[in-house]
Amino acid sequence: MNVVRGDRRKLGKQALSFAVVIGIWFAPIPAGLTSEAWHLFAVFAAAIFSVVVNAFPLLTASLLAVGTVVLTGTVDPAKAFAGFANSSVLLVVVAFLVAHAVVKSGLGRRISLLVVSAFRRSTLGLGYSIFLTDALIAPAFPSNTSRGGVLYPIILSLAQSDGSNPEDVETRRLGDYLMFCSIASLSVSSAL
Repeated sequence: MNVVRGDRRKLGKQALSFAVVIGIWFAPIPAGLTSEAWHLFAVFAAAIFSVVVNAFPLLTASLLAVGTVVLTGTVDPAKAFAGFANSSVLLVVVAFLVAHAVVKSGLGRRISLLVVSAFRRSTLGLGYSIFLTDALIAPAFPSNTSRGGVLYPIILSLAQSDGSNPEDVETRRLGDYLMFCSIASLSVSSAL
C-alpha cells in the first residue's frame, strides 16, 4: 500500500515537472528575450525544479533537459553537447559514478574495515590511515576532485562502522575528525 502511494507521489512530481516546462514554454515571452532563450529557460527551470522536488535524479533531469532542447530545435546538437567534450566535466561525472559504485558495491565498507583492522589502535592511527588511503588511490585518480569523490564514501563507511552518527552530538566527533583528515589529505596531495 505504501509503495503504491510512493509511486503515485513520484508520478505526481514528475507530471508537475512537465507542467512547469509547458507552462513556462507557452507563457508570454518577456521583452528583450528571444523565443529560444525563453524556451531554454523553461526547460532548465523545470529540470532544476524536478531535482529540487526529487522527481528525477540530477543526471536524468540533465539528460532530459539536453534532449528536449535538441529535439525541439531550441539549441543545435553541437552546442548542446559541447560541455560534455570538456575533460574536466567528464572527470567529475566519472568521479561521481565511481563513488556511487564504491558505495553500492560495498567496496567502501570493505576498504574501511581493512583500514580499521590495520590502524584500529587509536583515532590518530585512523587519521593516518586516511592519508595512506589517499596516497594509494592518488595514482589512479590524479584530480583531487575525483579522488575526493572516491575517498568520501570510504571515510563515511569508516566513520559509520565505528558508530559515528552526524545527528548525535556525542558520536559525531569521530566522523568530524575523519572528514577533516580527508580534507587535509586531499589538500596536501593536490599541492604535490
